[in-house]
This record gives sequence, C-alpha cells and structure tokens, in this order.
Amino acid sequence: MRFTFLVLLVCSAIIAPIASAQTPFQPQTVVVSRGGVHLTFQDIDDYMQRIPADKRAGMMDSPKRIEALLLNMLLTRELAKQAVEMKLDSDPQVVGKVDPERAQILSRLRLEKFVKDIKVPDFEPLAKEEYLGHKDRYTVRGARTVQRIFVSSKEIHANSKDLDKKEVERRAWERASQARGEALAAPDQFEALVAKYSDDPDKAQTHGVLVDTNAPNGDKRLAEALQSMQKPGDISTVYPAPGGYQVFKLVSAAPDVVQPFSAVRENLVATLKENYIDTQRRDFVDQLSSAKIDANPEAVASLRIRYDSPATSAPANTPAAAPPTHGAN
Repeated sequence: MRFTFLVLLVCSAIIAPIASAQTPFQPQTVVVSRGGVHLTFQDIDDYMQRIPADKRAGMMDSPKRIEALLLNMLLTRELAKQAVEMKLDSDPQVVGKVDPERAQILSRLRLEKFVKDIKVPDFEPLAKEEYLGHKDRYTVRGARTVQRIFVSSKEIHANSKDLDKKEVERRAWERASQARGEALAAPDQFEALVAKYSDDPDKAQTHGVLVDTNAPNGDKRLAEALQSMQKPGDISTVYPAPGGYQVFKLVSAAPDVVQPFSAVRENLVATLKENYIDTQRRDFVDQLSSAKIDANPEAVASLRIRYDSPATSAPANTPAAAPPTHGAN
C-alpha cells in the first residue's frame, strides 16, 4: 500500500499539469479513503487554513509532505470514527467542536481509551530476570578522586601572540604530553607537576584535586578518563579539555556497589510497563495505517498545485453542493 501511494505521489509531478487543465475539482470530491473514512478537498482545504497562505504552496510541493499530511489525516479520521462508535463523542471536550478540531480530540480520546483498556501483565518476574542478567546496569560506581594538570591554549597564545591557532594547539598538546611523561616517571610527584605545568587558576587552593563538588562543568572527557584509570596512581593519556588539554592521576577509588533489587524494582517495573504499553499502542496504530488506501490519482496530483495562488487555493468552509463523489465534477 505505502509503496503504491508513494509512487502515486511522485508521479503527481507529471500528472499535476494535466489535472490543472481539467475542470476544477469540487470541494466534496473524495481524494483518498481508507477504513471506512474519506478525505475530500473540503477537508484538506479546512486543514490548510492553519498554514500561513504564503507557506501553503511550498508545503504541498513535496510528495513526502503530501503523503504525511494525507496519512495523518486519515489516521485521525479512523480513530475519530472508532471514538464515535464507542460513544466517546459525548465527552465534554468534544461538545460544540467542529472539524478538524473535533476529529483530533476524538482521535486522542480513542487512543487514551485504548491505552486505558490494555491489560498489563505482572512484570516483576521479568524485572528480576533483567536485573540478574544485567547487574552491571544497576551498579553505582564508587567515588573517584583525581588530580588534574590543565594546560591552557589561551595562556600559550597570550605569551606568543604571533602564533596561529594550529601552532598554539600543537604547543599546548606538547606541554601536556611533557607533563604526562614526567608524571609516568614519578607518579608520587604529581602535585609538584600541577604547580609546574597547570594553568588552572585555582591550583594553589585545590592542588589540582577534583571531586564531584569541584569537577569542571561540561567536561565530557573527565568520565572517559576516570573509566581508563583502574587503580590509584594510574596516569591518564592526554585528553582535550575546554580551552586546552589535560592529564589526570587517579588518587583514590571507592569500590563499585551493585544496588539491591529492592532499590531498582519500582523503576525497572515501571520502565517495562511503559515499554509494553508503547508497543501495544504502536501496533494498534500500525494496524490501522497498514490497511489499503483508495486514492483518486488526478485528485491527489492536483494537490501539488492547488495552493499555488489565491485563484487555485480553495477557501475554508466552501459550501457543499452535493454528497462526496470519487471523481471530478
């Protein structure tokens, strides 16, 4: 169905000039239908009133956008039809509303009713299975403390303003690499290397020590560096940092802690339940969307030029002279 519909829309670029030369379609001409509902030109015109007049032609000059519009409108109509059959149109939210707003409210009520009626199984056994099979996902990393040497590209540029950006970055990386080399040779002298190499303005107070309370904001490489160091005394590679380069030493590492099932049970069950409901809802909508579409080729083709100018853009609420028909009048 979808392939045929796409081909029809792509071919509309060829058919449209032919369609435009024929007698204009009447507002109640059916463009597409599916699942016991149909869309007329009047329906589409009413919807297009939401789009600024100067944007309509550009929006409809695209097979993909036309397809998305028609498929979404059909789905809304089908859900609204089911809602009426289930007497959901008595809801106060619907009373006094007219299409297309009425159809949208009804379709939302139908989906809400579908979700409400889903019989959700007991997910606790599956939650336990998930927990036992993937305990690494529920492990809290022990606290880490590191020391950092930060080499600032800005400081190098300030001291040598004639250097271009590439040379500044090269020198900053080389300085950080030199600091790392000395740290690997004498890890116990890292604090002295902080004093010697680091451009961190707070180094006199912090001595380069980073814990959760004073870790730099927005430094995505810190987590990567922490992961790379396994035991106290380990020295990281040189990592990029906002405004320069950095080298870390792992000072201390508390053991990782696996959370007990009781601590994660509620969130795990809620996630499994949410995923189940989302899948059921998606399958319900997909079943409606996969049904066969009946399309009027010339009518679909004409949508690409229908809103090109005021003369070809039908206004909203065009009076209907006759019941829906599947051809041009």
